[in-house]
This record gives sequence, C-alpha cells and structure tokens, in this order.
Amino acid sequence: MGKNSQSSKGNLVDEILQSAERKRSARVSGWFGFLVLLGVTALIMYFASARGTPPEAGSYGEAAGAANGKSSAGQTDSPPRERMEPIPSSEGEGPESPSPDELRTLRPVRPGNGDELQPGVASGRGKLTVENFTQADAAVKLMADAGGGLVTRRLFFVRAMSRVTIDGIPEGSYRLRYQTGNQWSTPLLRFTDSAETLEVERPLVFEERRTGDGITTSHLSLTLHKVRDGNTRTKKVADTGF
Repeated sequence: MGKNSQSSKGNLVDEILQSAERKRSARVSGWFGFLVLLGVTALIMYFASARGTPPEAGSYGEAAGAANGKSSAGQTDSPPRERMEPIPSSEGEGPESPSPDELRTLRPVRPGNGDELQPGVASGRGKLTVENFTQADAAVKLMADAGGGLVTRRLFFVRAMSRVTIDGIPEGSYRLRYQTGNQWSTPLLRFTDSAETLEVERPLVFEERRTGDGITTSHLSLTLHKVRDGNTRTKKVADTGF
C-alpha cells in the first residue's frame, strides 16, 4: 500500500515536469517562429521596395542594362538616344575681350609734356610759351577762323607744374582755349575727370615783319595760373565745346 502510494506520487511529479517542459518548448518554438516570420516579412518588403524604385539616370543599373541590351523586364531596350547638347545663343553674350592695342587706346594714358595731341599746322615762325604751374594737367588749343567757323590749328599737352614752348605758328589771329583736369582721353580729346574749360577773351595775334636785319616774328606767353598784375582775362566754356 505504501509502495503504491509512493509510486503514484512519483508518476505525478514526472507528469508535471514533462508538462512544464512541453509548455516551455512550445513557448520557445512560438517565439522562434514569430522571429522567423518577422524576418521573412522584412526581407519581402525590402526586395519589393527595391524592385519598385526605378534606377536614376546614369546609375550603374541603367549602364549595365544598356551594356547587355536588355531591360530589367527582359525586353530589348530601344536604340540609345543621342545626347542633346545646348547650343549657345549669340544673344546676351558679353563682348569679346579687347586686344592689347584696344586696351592701350581705351586706358587713360597721360601724354608727355609738350606732346602734340593731333596733327597741326606748323608752317610759320611764331612761337607760344604756356606756363601751367597748377596741380592739374592742361590741353591747349589754338583755333583759327576759317570761313565762319573755328578750326583747330594746334593742340598740345602741358603737364601740371610745367612749361611748354611750341613754334611753327603761321601768322594770323587765333583763339586760345584750354581745358584742365585729370585722366586725359585721347579718343575723346578731352579730360574725363575734374575737367574745366576756359577761353582767353582776347585773340592772340602772330605777326611776321620784315626788317633790314631780317624777319621779326611774334613770341607770345600765357600763364594758366593766376599771377600778380596779370592782363589776360578768361571766360568759362562748356566742356563739350573743347
């Protein structure tokens, strides 16, 4: 009787232990299966999204497809399209770079003291001395009346704090006009910065007289700066009139 009771108790304990082991194994199997299912689902979603996204132009996938002559669907690709390059338009383009000669022409160049700024008439014996003891350069113009209009006979440059004497002036009556300033422009024949144009009110008369000793010629002098007891009066002229 006691042995049977003990045997029953032992069997009951074994059953309980076996049942617990079966439940634990079932739980482990359930979790493992769930993790496997989750991983498979993630892989399926990844490949589905990868297949559904077209490759970007110029990507490796497109290059490989072109090399094999097949598309991703197994169909033959259409002939490769020519690459269209934009044709530059001539409208709105900037000007070409100037040549070195053009740069020398456009860039303000300060003439030398006494330089003739344009071809002039030098067939006479008269002389003119111009003193410019100011802080600005000056361009001096001798003009003669030719049929109702003034024509430039001589145009020369006098640098600041300098003196110039020109000769070869034919006899006659001349108007003298000068412009002071900075940045002389040879193409424009005027100063482009701080320009001021003045004209001597009295005409300058050059004469040639024959005497027993030869020919006496005129040698006139003019100062562009103010001097004490000076007798030369000037008037302002529009810069466009130089």
